[in-house]
Amino acid sequence: DRVWVPHEDHAYLAGRITSLTPQLEIKTDLAGIIKLKTSQINLLQHCGSHVDNAVENLVDLDELSEGAILHHIRKRYVASEIYTHVGSILVAVNPFERLPIYGENDIKKANSGGVAYPHVYVTGATAYQQMKMNNKNQAVLISGESGAGKTETTKCVLKYLSAVGANPNHKTNSSANQPGIEEQILQSNPLLEALGNSKTLRNNNSSRFGKWMVVDFDSNAHIKGCEIVNYLLEKSRVVTQSSMERNYHIFYQVVAGTTTEQKQKLKIKNSDEYRYCNTSGCIRIDGVDDVAEYKGVLEAMKTLQFTGDMQLGMLQVLIAILTLGNLDFNKGNDVSTDTSVVAPASAQDLANIQV
Repeated sequence: DRVWVPHEDHAYLAGRITSLTPQLEIKTDLAGIIKLKTSQINLLQHCGSHVDNAVENLVDLDELSEGAILHHIRKRYVASEIYTHVGSILVAVNPFERLPIYGENDIKKANSGGVAYPHVYVTGATAYQQMKMNNKNQAVLISGESGAGKTETTKCVLKYLSAVGANPNHKTNSSANQPGIEEQILQSNPLLEALGNSKTLRNNNSSRFGKWMVVDFDSNAHIKGCEIVNYLLEKSRVVTQSSMERNYHIFYQVVAGTTTEQKQKLKIKNSDEYRYCNTSGCIRIDGVDDVAEYKGVLEAMKTLQFTGDMQLGMLQVLIAILTLGNLDFNKGNDVSTDTSVVAPASAQDLANIQV
């Protein structure tokens, strides 16, 4: 009979016991022979008959253990099937690549009402259909460790809801620059990611804040609005970052993406000249174009109907923050209190701040 045997790299592997004495020997497909002391036999777990089966929902297994769960998730992941159901829970493994499974046809398939299969669109479809049928609020909870893919999964759910919940009677008034609410919801992501995401050691686009989004629907199940609440922003990242991590994306984007005229007017320097950007040893991310990303942020602000003055004000505040990080201070002259004054060498930087 097969058993689950603990393994340092794979957590658990399926194997067959080939010897009981003088020590345990278990033959596995991935790691060859694994040897254990006979006293460690209690570490082995019984393995069901499902090991070689193709399983989409793990509640269908004849035994449910940690080894069984990891085995089938790993097996599906190797076959580029990153989603697996455990009952109504959807388990996703980040493939760290773009897969062709999020197109319009995939949205239509998930919305067809057929047999449920593991996919983030199907999870979104379940919540949407339950809301329509029962007239009750629904929630999609997305959780996981850093780098698991929470940000991308959230965008997938919003993409699905924006597609199926779009009002067919709504016509975008291009001349008045009034995009549809569905487009505004989707375009909120580039702006939120620029201001609240950064590169960490584990993830090039790690969200450093929590996000609660409420999508409002009318009686016809058409989207009519969206509320976004952000909380627990990692504010300390603005002034200090761990080695080989970055500050928030927006700082590098505005420095790289602003026009020559804006750079001259606001006295914008290069990223490697700002302490808030140059002390961690990482300024650029391989494969990421900060200029292109900034263009996406500008397009998002346009879609969200930020006025020119609002965009300028935001830019001025961001450059002011970077400039403040370059200031040096000397001890103040008042000996009776603990004071400080801007060092003469930083006077020009202080004068350049425009807010």
